[in-house]
Amino acid sequence: MNRAILLERLALAEAHIAIGSRNIARQEEIIAKLRDHGHDTVMARKMLKSFEDAQALCRAERQRIQEELGWRTPSFSKKGG
Repeated sequence: MNRAILLERLALAEAHIAIGSRNIARQEEIIAKLRDHGHDTVMARKMLKSFEDAQALCRAERQRIQEELGWRTPSFSKKGG
């Protein structure tokens, strides 16, 4: 695929990841407030799971694009946590 198109798709994936991170953080706040006020959190936790699943897909897409561009992605050791 054309490098320029890949770079555009990478930028879009990065934007989606940033939005997803904000959505996840906000949903975690909502869950905490609901819990603190004694409300049921089942639906809020289901929504959080959906956000997390979508985030995983966006990260996988970003990695796929980076690999197609020939970029090395950082690898993290399992040692130490």
